[in-house]
Amino acid sequence: MNWKICLKLIAVCGLCLLLRVNLTAQQNKQTDEMTTKTTVQARPLGQATVTSGPTACNGGEICYDLKVACSELPEPISLSLRVRNPASQVSPRGTIIFMSGGGGTRAWDENAEPRRVAGELRAAGFRTVILQWATGWLISPTGWHVGHGKLACRPATAARWIYDNLHAQSSTTAFCATGNSGGSAQVAYMIAQYGLADIFSAVVPSAGPPTSRIDLGCLKHDTAKQSAWYDDGGNAGTVDMGFGYAADLGPCTSGNFGFRKRFQEASVAFGDWQYNYPRTMVWLLLGAQDHTAAVGQSVLFQQRLLDAGSPFVRFNIVPNTPHEVHGTPEGANMIRDIMLNECRLR
Repeated sequence: MNWKICLKLIAVCGLCLLLRVNLTAQQNKQTDEMTTKTTVQARPLGQATVTSGPTACNGGEICYDLKVACSELPEPISLSLRVRNPASQVSPRGTIIFMSGGGGTRAWDENAEPRRVAGELRAAGFRTVILQWATGWLISPTGWHVGHGKLACRPATAARWIYDNLHAQSSTTAFCATGNSGGSAQVAYMIAQYGLADIFSAVVPSAGPPTSRIDLGCLKHDTAKQSAWYDDGGNAGTVDMGFGYAADLGPCTSGNFGFRKRFQEASVAFGDWQYNYPRTMVWLLLGAQDHTAAVGQSVLFQQRLLDAGSPFVRFNIVPNTPHEVHGTPEGANMIRDIMLNECRLR
């Protein structure tokens, strides 16, 4: 072959290779940009309607009854709010909402320690709002495979209503939340999947959220995540009810892999939701004596936030404290101290 032809072929091949490399680099750059710009739209909020109140109740409280309805849920459920305003002699610092565990049908402050702490926070200038659901917020009607992500529309809608109607918004007043176990799941879904991180200055999820990765808890196939596995007859039964089954008779208790995608979609720490909160402190608490799946599930949520680069993520183990973190002096005091220091605008 003529040496001039060889040189031309080599030049052409080199040019083709260069074009291919440049094209690949450009495609990779476009893919990276698309990945960076990709955002998942928050789930839609519902509608909260006042059915009773404001009425004076319980010696100094103001009570409301709400009906909360969501477009993706078949029926509304009722919620009671107990509101106490801050002490009159101090400057208002904001509003804190409190949510109990399980389905949220108990009051967060039903015991002595949380009652004491709520009073101390009011004395420091905070309005306190106790949420109490008439029926569990995380229960789906029979036959409706809704899942906890969509069911969390209920507490998220309630939080938005409290912010818009009860919280005295100003340049100095903050809006914050804490919840234990199932209550911490309410908090986590609010900021991760319902776009409410922008209104919260600080949240303190304790003993959870236990629904970070429902798929790992129910299916028990990842031995590296064994601390997040649900126990039969407890967390597993609660998850069953979120998919329209009786407790302990549904896909979580039976470990039904056919529900894997639904479990993932219902999990608060799965998917491309919002996990970076530039102006929201997220301070997770676990009891040193908590031996439930909430421990492993809480760690999964914490890691998801850290991986997303959320700047204000903290974590503490509370000594001498079981699953109900706010029920001990150590746990209640830690929640109080975090709120006193971190429930502020950033």
